[in-house]
Amino acid sequence: MFAADGRRVQVIISFPLSDNLQGACHIPVSMLDVSHQRETERQLSLVIKGASLGFWDWNLTTSELTVNNRWMEMLGLKRSDLKNHIDDWRGRLHPVDKERILPIVEQHIEESKPYKVEFRMRHSDGRWIWIEGSGGTVEHGPHTNHPTRACGTHQEITDRKRASETLHTLMRSMVGITDGDFFKHVARELCRWFDADGANIGELVDNNQIKALAMIVNGKDIVDFQYPLEGTPCKIVLREGAQLYPQGVQDLFPSDEDLVLLNAQGYAGSPIRDLSGKVIGIVSVTSSKPLLMDPEWVDVMDIIAARVSAEIERLRAMVKLEHQATFDALTELPNRRLLIDRLSQALARCQRHSVIHGPGPLQDH
Repeated sequence: MFAADGRRVQVIISFPLSDNLQGACHIPVSMLDVSHQRETERQLSLVIKGASLGFWDWNLTTSELTVNNRWMEMLGLKRSDLKNHIDDWRGRLHPVDKERILPIVEQHIEESKPYKVEFRMRHSDGRWIWIEGSGGTVEHGPHTNHPTRACGTHQEITDRKRASETLHTLMRSMVGITDGDFFKHVARELCRWFDADGANIGELVDNNQIKALAMIVNGKDIVDFQYPLEGTPCKIVLREGAQLYPQGVQDLFPSDEDLVLLNAQGYAGSPIRDLSGKVIGIVSVTSSKPLLMDPEWVDVMDIIAARVSAEIERLRAMVKLEHQATFDALTELPNRRLLIDRLSQALARCQRHSVIHGPGPLQDH
């Protein structure tokens, strides 16, 4: 239908049916412009498709459930696997999550409030996947005002949950570990977490060198290792932030001889920053095979880098405190504490020498 200004509009026409001729001569007709609603639905459909979201539409009166293809793909399902009933969802929920979230969803729908919850659903291959589900009431009964229809989306978050849980495990494993053991522990955990052959925790020296605080290659500790930044992926990381080169890193940085020695194909790194945001080092991993990373790898590595930064700052503070305790702040000469300590050591040496050799001969002058 066209409006007076030439616009094309979509309308819903409704009228009562009459079973007699007289009533058919005078039929009230109502028209409702739903153009805006249809356009909104079209835009929503594009958003859902672009974001790879599963969409569901639940008829609360009949319990009919309609879902889109992405909803099924997340679970490895085909259209023939579904009953088009709410049990298509409820029946696949993890028992623990089912007990937890069903009351939440039902309460929010009853109160016409939107909700967002995380839960596990069984994939067709038997494994559990994590879903972030959101939704709410979209229609009510005309007379009772009770909810009659709810819609929402599903987004798979399995990788994000796994990254979060692994990170928590990693952070807990760091508790109580300090100094050099801490850096070695982090390097080994990086190799394990990212399935990498090598990991490096490095401190920036003179703005053009990286001094390894801990380096692991093929399960072995590499000690006293330092390398120039020029021509390395580490330089890009320190300049531009976290970087991932899934494969072919040697071809991208042909002048980096260490990549050749490591037989590196994949590389990932993140800068270490102090509290002011200044770059003070790098956390990186290398792999002799393509480096396949979860989407949340940057968040994981950035958090690890922040924890490493805190340990570097702690060690620097300890060195500074030790210096202040043994040297005068103004003259940089040994202070009273150090002087007494050195005198005590010298006196002890003299006493030992006297006991061993006895008094020396007196000479007349």
